[in-house]
Amino acid sequence: MSKRKFLFWLSVFVFIIALDLLFIGSDILLYPLLEKPYLPFGHILTALGYVALPCIFFFGRKRFYQPVSKRDRVFSWLFKFLIVLSALWIPISYFLAGNLSNSFGNSDSFRGSQAAGEVFWAFSYSLAALPLGLFLVFLILKLFPEK
Repeated sequence: MSKRKFLFWLSVFVFIIALDLLFIGSDILLYPLLEKPYLPFGHILTALGYVALPCIFFFGRKRFYQPVSKRDRVFSWLFKFLIVLSALWIPISYFLAGNLSNSFGNSDSFRGSQAAGEVFWAFSYSLAALPLGLFLVFLILKLFPEK
């Protein structure tokens, strides 16, 4: 099995496990990996799921992993960017919330406020939607021949 196929199947496995545990609301998600500051296992699992989603597309298409045309290089770069952005989910979340438990409330400053919570949710939803949308755009553009 090639490295690309191994990483593809590993990404699929991680994404399915993360999605399954998040959907069923397993108690393991609340297991503290760190007591102070409180870091639940669910955050690590969510971050891994966010990284795995663009990796599924990146490693699943040989044209993204080893681009041959200009269009392939653009999509390859965009998926790499999404992988890096997904890997930064925990630090960005910490910056927005001011804590590792991603709890937002009434704060005088932006950090930890309701407005920061809205930015957090928009960022989190975007990390899930962007890889799917990008692949959809790729499929649509595939209908048109490259020059």
